[in-house]
Amino acid sequence: MNLRDYLLNLNISQGDFAKILGVTTSYLNSVIRGKKKPGLNLVQKITEITSGKVNGMDLLNGEGVHKGETKKCKVMSSVLRKKLKEINK
Repeated sequence: MNLRDYLLNLNISQGDFAKILGVTTSYLNSVIRGKKKPGLNLVQKITEITSGKVNGMDLLNGEGVHKGETKKCKVMSSVLRKKLKEINK
């Protein structure tokens, strides 16, 4: 699943997810649109936080960006749920 669809389906803003990852919203948006490739550390964080729902290696290969059809994801990982609670305190 691509990162854009993951965030949309779980109603998570790019801004909140960027805070969790420790990057700027504009940088995350560039990664999602395929304009920039994330570093290995960011790829590992994305894979961990999404419990593998978003394959970070696809982001490195340019395959994890949004390309039309939206896939459904209804289950938020416990790691992501915890981190969202932390930033929204």
